[in-house]
Amino acid sequence: MNRGSREYYRLLFVLSTSLILLLSGCIQLPKKEPEEEIVFDLNTASFYNPKTNTSEHIHVKNLNSSGSFFRHEDQMEIIAGLRDAQGRPGIFINLTLGIIYSWFSQWSEEFNLTKKLGLSVTTNASGIAYLLITYNQWSWPKSMAGTWGSLELSSCYLNNTIGRSKEFSFHFYDKKVLRNTTAEGGLAAIENLENSNLIEEARSLAGTENSYVDWTIPSYGGVTRAIINTTSIKYYTEYRGQPRISIIYIAWAVPFEEMNYTYLSIRSDWTKYIGTGLNGILEDGLSPSYSWLTTGPLAEANITAGWVIFQKIMIDSFSMALDAWGVTVYQISLIATDFQLRWLISRSSEWIS
Repeated sequence: MNRGSREYYRLLFVLSTSLILLLSGCIQLPKKEPEEEIVFDLNTASFYNPKTNTSEHIHVKNLNSSGSFFRHEDQMEIIAGLRDAQGRPGIFINLTLGIIYSWFSQWSEEFNLTKKLGLSVTTNASGIAYLLITYNQWSWPKSMAGTWGSLELSSCYLNNTIGRSKEFSFHFYDKKVLRNTTAEGGLAAIENLENSNLIEEARSLAGTENSYVDWTIPSYGGVTRAIINTTSIKYYTEYRGQPRISIIYIAWAVPFEEMNYTYLSIRSDWTKYIGTGLNGILEDGLSPSYSWLTTGPLAEANITAGWVIFQKIMIDSFSMALDAWGVTVYQISLIATDFQLRWLISRSSEWIS
């Protein structure tokens, strides 16, 4: 037997013997230790901004040029990370998105946006939450505290853990313009009245008690407060001085064919078409209170057919609880069938806080 054959049989013997011993349990292979399970610690969880790695902050960015001004439908990007004290990610945790409006930090108001807007926020396998919101001023909640607010992420599974964004100013511009009439030709009458030189026409009317004649026109921002015309309508409906603004302009034209229109009729039709606001118009109209301006008694209008036009414009402007103002102007005009002004009475009221 040559040397190669002997080595072969020796190797075969060693392998066979080892196999027998292994099967009999005499030889033990080293056991593989179980891998340590990674457990996310809810008690030490904290949010962070993945963009900057800043603790307790979340990344929020408006993707459209209008920012948070609600000029049109906007999109907002929200990114947040969740980790514990050991840096382990919080995986597949449902989060709640809210907004906290504040007024100097003395008063705040909270809205649950996940519930109100149906938003779903969940961290992924890396512990990152990503959300793209499409929003507008009609669905976004308004606060009585102010217009400045921070977005916040939280979870009922996490104790005292909140991720906050920087503050945003959310702007709400609500505008309603309504011109209507009870008969054909009324809209033209309204348009003609709005485009007239109303103050000069009111001063020119012959009335023994015409309070427009010597009236020094008060102004706010260069716009007359106690009349409604194209200039004042444009100013109020385009005003953008504060974050929250609500403008309502209503005009109605009602025809009449004989001079039996009384102050009682005016109050009745005003309530029907416009609403409230005629406090201070007396039955004879001679001494109206509440700072009414008038071209004189209604009986001196000297008109047998035409239109009575009711107008009301109201603006409420608000930033926060102690930074708000509003103006309301009430106006009633009688114009002839040729659209010439024959009688006018108006009043403005203003509030500031």
